[in-house]
Amino acid sequence: MQVIPNQVAFAPTETITLDVGGMKCAGCVKAVETHLTQQPGVISATVNLVTQIATVDCELGKVDPVFLAQKLTETGFLTQPRHLPGSTVDEKAMTPADRQQLATQQQVRRMGIALTLLLFSAIGHLVHFGWLNLPGLGNIWFHWGLSTLALIFPGRSIIVDGWRGLRHNAPNMDTLVGLGVLTAYITSFIALLFPNLGWECFSMNPLCS
Repeated sequence: MQVIPNQVAFAPTETITLDVGGMKCAGCVKAVETHLTQQPGVISATVNLVTQIATVDCELGKVDPVFLAQKLTETGFLTQPRHLPGSTVDEKAMTPADRQQLATQQQVRRMGIALTLLLFSAIGHLVHFGWLNLPGLGNIWFHWGLSTLALIFPGRSIIVDGWRGLRHNAPNMDTLVGLGVLTAYITSFIALLFPNLGWECFSMNPLCS
């Protein structure tokens, strides 16, 4: 959490506090600090990964907290000003604790979908052990459909957040995970369409073998 040294030594300053969501590692912290310090009027920025709070020192009257929050949100880090005077936003509904609760609910929902898809996939693979053979569940295109649904629903946030970070020259952990997942999925789909290539279907093994 490095603080960028003051570049405006004697100008009047003010401090803006932002609630920043979506940070998962030190790389995210660095990316947020970099985005903040690149904004006109910002002198320095300190970001705390644990509390999900950014403290921004800026020239007095030169920086709009809402604009600053919007710029960070556009890069994939859902942000809002803290204790903004005259705000019409329901502050109770936007507290860090409530945002964390909402994020947890979304994670639980995505986990439920992922586990359901995994269950269908596991049942479909039982035929290879001679335990259970339900019509359709062992079909390779059915398993491709499960992989596609996994990307569209539980995996969508990872792909989107990873792309946002890459597009703003700030790749993060989601960028790395998303790249690996998409590479395996695309390679497997090509192998499914063109079996003569002899490629492995990573997302649908052992059905492609």
